[in-house]
Amino acid sequence: MIPTSTSAGPSIHRPEVEIAERPSRLLVDQIRSIDADYVVGEPVDYLTREEMSEAELALAHYLGIASLAPPRGG
Repeated sequence: MIPTSTSAGPSIHRPEVEIAERPSRLLVDQIRSIDADYVVGEPVDYLTREEMSEAELALAHYLGIASLAPPRGG
């Protein structure tokens, strides 16, 4: 689970997304696992494909398995 915040400061591991029509930061540097029993209710919102790609890239960089630089074409 990646927590979100509407007031967290910017960071390379905190991509900005829009959740429920509010600018929010994904706090990738605070990722954690939780038991599915603690997940209740309906989702507040969903990430777009682009936002999900940004989250995946930030997470891969945070875990040290990818560079933040986009792949070179050609």
